[in-house]
Amino acid sequence: MSNAQVHIAAGTLVSLILAFVFYNFIHIGLLVVILGIIIGIVSSEFPDIDHPKALPRKILRGIMPAIVLFTFLYLFFKWRMWVRGFWKISLFLAAPVVILATYEYFIPKHRGATHKWPGLAVVVALAFLLSTIAGLSVVNVLVISTFAVLGFSTHILLDHL
Repeated sequence: MSNAQVHIAAGTLVSLILAFVFYNFIHIGLLVVILGIIIGIVSSEFPDIDHPKALPRKILRGIMPAIVLFTFLYLFFKWRMWVRGFWKISLFLAAPVVILATYEYFIPKHRGATHKWPGLAVVVALAFLLSTIAGLSVVNVLVISTFAVLGFSTHILLDHL
C-alpha cells in the first residue's frame, strides 16, 4: 500500500469507529454521521496537501481555478463592479490571474505547517465552516469537528511511526 492509501485507510477506520459511537451511543443523526465520515477521511489526507505529488494537491490543483473564478464572479455581481470605473474593474479582474499564478508558491514545504497545529486549525476551521453553512446545530458542528480532528490526528500519528 502506498502512503496515501495507508492514511486514507486509517482515517476511514477511525471515522467508522467514531461514527458507530456517535450514532449508537450519543444518538447523532445519520446524515451528520455520514458527513462526519467524509470529513474524517478527507482530513486524514489533508496534511499532505503540501506534497507536490499527493492526492489533495492534485485535487486542489484541479479545482482551484474553478473556486477562484466562481468567487470572483460572485463578488463581481454582488458588489456591482461594473459601476466602479475602469481601473478598479481591471484590478479586480486581474486578481484571480495573480492568485492562480502564485498560489502554489505559498504552499509550505512538505511536513511543514500542514503537519502541525496550524494545519489542524485549518482543518477544524474548514469543518466548522462547512457545518455552519449546512445549517447544523452547535452539537452537530462539534461532532463534525471531532471527525476532522481525529482524521487529521491519524495522519500525524502514522507519520511519526
